[in-house]
Amino acid sequence: MPVMPTSRTIAGLLDELAARFPSREALVGCGRRYTYAALRKEVRAFAKGLHALGIRKGDMVAILMGNKPQWIIADLAICSLGGIMVAINTWVTSRELGYVLAHSDASTLIASDHFLKSDYFAMLDELEPLAHSTPRLELIIHVGSRAYLGSISFDEVYARGRTVPDTEIERAARAIDPKDVAYLLYTSGSTSTPKGVQLQHYALIENMWQIGERMHVTEHDRLWLAVISVLGTRLRERIVQSADSRRLHRAAGKLRTGRGTAHHRCGAMHALLRDS
Repeated sequence: MPVMPTSRTIAGLLDELAARFPSREALVGCGRRYTYAALRKEVRAFAKGLHALGIRKGDMVAILMGNKPQWIIADLAICSLGGIMVAINTWVTSRELGYVLAHSDASTLIASDHFLKSDYFAMLDELEPLAHSTPRLELIIHVGSRAYLGSISFDEVYARGRTVPDTEIERAARAIDPKDVAYLLYTSGSTSTPKGVQLQHYALIENMWQIGERMHVTEHDRLWLAVISVLGTRLRERIVQSADSRRLHRAAGKLRTGRGTAHHRCGAMHALLRDS
């Protein structure tokens, strides 16, 4: 019978799972495979870089990209510092992007240049004349080879953190209260402007654990994600596979080769998989 983790913060949970299951696979995606120990090491290294760049408790850091291991690594690193991860819908429009960045007071944006037909850097160009509306946005971290004006690469973040001692990350983790906000998620804004929803550390852990209980998921399951829902990496000691929706026609093959036993997807993706 699965044993619920005792940790009630994201940082503590990652440490707990890495200690309990160091050699078990935690994340598979884009040709990369991470055990829980390796994922923790990767997250801490990226967190050191964010710390060196000035990210502290309560800072808003937005993520905008498709399903990639970097999404999960950045998310966990932000939360490990006590920062607040702002998730931006991959189908975002220029208007919505400008609104979310301004409304959230995001100081940093971690983004790929595009997803499918959406060119995020072109959207940022459109927002440039309105830069006064996002005065707190100081840094853009690009994922991939294409840079944006003044941005630094995802890999450069690791380099920036090489001199940051482990004690800094541990101090930041200890300062996190379970009731601190971990996520700021925005609705799609299909009928109005996007609405921000705050999610706390302890609530994320307890809620997602209970969802897993209702689904009868155990630590032996492998969860295939057709949409970003990284909570599974933290809550039920199971393997998570990240699926890029550009390759939905290969979904059945991914499920077989990855030995997936459960999957998480939205209704639209269900239809695409059914008809592919």
